[in-house]
Amino acid sequence: MTEDISRRSHAQWIDLIQEQGLSPLTIAEFCEEQGLAVHSFYYHKQKMNQERCSKGFVEIHPATGGMRLRYDQDTWVIDLKQGFDRLCMKQLLQVVDP
Repeated sequence: MTEDISRRSHAQWIDLIQEQGLSPLTIAEFCEEQGLAVHSFYYHKQKMNQERCSKGFVEIHPATGGMRLRYDQDTWVIDLKQGFDRLCMKQLLQVVDP
């Protein structure tokens, strides 16, 4: 059963998105466990990421951003978790490689 998105505040969605990022569960599993609609979760996650990216800088939290940056054989490698925001990634790449 899913919950109506109007029942959650912006702050609650931020908490849920951060909690999912720390969870070993997939987004679908997390949403099912929390009683959330998957499309609502993605909507709020994208909205939150757009707000972060529109501030003129890209802030990455590896534990919650679905991203891991590592150095492997003289090359930087970015591993992305499913659901990582593409807009933030594009802006990150523009900063790193203008």
